[in-house]
Amino acid sequence: MRTTEVPAPAGAQAGTPRAALPRFVLPSAFGAAVFLAPIRVDGAWTIPFSLITDALAALFGDALAPLLLGCMLLGAGGALLWPLLRRTALGRVRGLELLFGVHWLWGALRVLGALYAVGLALGVGPEVLRAPDTGETVFRDICMPVLLVYLASAYLMGLLTDYGLMEFVGTLVQRPFRWLFRLPGRAAVDALASFVSSSGVGVLITTRQYEQGIYTAREAAVICCSFSVVSLPFALLITRVAGVEASFLAWYGTVALACVLAAAVVARVGPVARKPERFHQGAGPVPDAPVEAGGSAFRAGVDAARRRAVRGMAPGPYLAAATFRAVDLLLGLLAPIMAIATTASVLVFHTPVFDVLARPVALGLGLLGFPEAEAAGKGFIVGALDQFMPALVAQGLESQVARFVLAGLSVSQLIYFSEYGMLMLRSPLPVTVLDLLLTFLLRTLVVAPVLVAGALLLA
Repeated sequence: MRTTEVPAPAGAQAGTPRAALPRFVLPSAFGAAVFLAPIRVDGAWTIPFSLITDALAALFGDALAPLLLGCMLLGAGGALLWPLLRRTALGRVRGLELLFGVHWLWGALRVLGALYAVGLALGVGPEVLRAPDTGETVFRDICMPVLLVYLASAYLMGLLTDYGLMEFVGTLVQRPFRWLFRLPGRAAVDALASFVSSSGVGVLITTRQYEQGIYTAREAAVICCSFSVVSLPFALLITRVAGVEASFLAWYGTVALACVLAAAVVARVGPVARKPERFHQGAGPVPDAPVEAGGSAFRAGVDAARRRAVRGMAPGPYLAAATFRAVDLLLGLLAPIMAIATTASVLVFHTPVFDVLARPVALGLGLLGFPEAEAAGKGFIVGALDQFMPALVAQGLESQVARFVLAGLSVSQLIYFSEYGMLMLRSPLPVTVLDLLLTFLLRTLVVAPVLVAGALLLA
């Protein structure tokens, strides 16, 4: 696939040491408040980032669906016409080359997703692609929220990554993160951001740090494949879909334990653990700030944050880079997500394909005495397509234990291709489809026994 880089605006490195402390404190505090601070609204816990996406949804209103369709059509049309346009004066515009000069496979996914969306909007084409459990759900319940999350995160996530917050937190927790996960302490911010916002935001933050030379290829790949889990509000939605909401606290504690164990294993075993210790385009290394024996970790963290803040962008270049990143995400990912998720939902709910593929899993579950093994077996593998799929399979099961486990798989398997996989494959990380499939299998083998134990003890 291709590497997408945001053109560096002039003035990208502004600031002086004297201004470093406020340049660290003000943007970082705002970013932490937006992404990490829990607040209670109408009797429910949420975060300001969620309120921002809700406000965007209200602002766009009925125009959101046409905007989504327009992004898909522009992204597909640009990729389709670029071989002709690149021969004109437009071909010398670097930004357009980055937006539309994509690998043929990405171009095909853009076109396919746009065709699915047009068929849904006009009510034409095969009915199975427009059914309530296929194209309609994908367009409304997956692509629309993704548009809002990517639009907001493109402008806001730099506040977490570019002005010293990661260096500050990383210095405080570097020792346990190194011991548990073989990762620098700054990865704790990536992990926390995905837990409270979304898995997509976690991937975007990590790949952005990799592009800036903060992580090696191995570190970034391990972080993405370990900590970019779904948010707490989405986890609650999963339990509602699967019918285990009454056991939410026990379920979430089990999922958290399973994810920690999976992260420790993925960091040591499997394809992403063997990625090279190489920085993007020769950048780096940027080690964790050293904490001298008997010294203050807090002071060392502040010093590291100030050094990073000096390199942070001024407001004008920051907004220019964020705008390009937003356009690139919206044009490049929405149509492929529509293509992958719609095709996946058709295969899962309207063909026997996954029933056949899941027979060995169902047989193994039956031998182990897992309840409703034949029906539940499909739920163990469909999570590779979309994170909702195991929970949707759980809806049709009677066993509380089976529903508990499948709901947990929706969150802890992590590697799903409708959104997460698209982000990873489109990033500059040296990650392949086979890497992601093997990591999905590895995580499933680790988390499934933990989820089963939790279900038997707590459900």
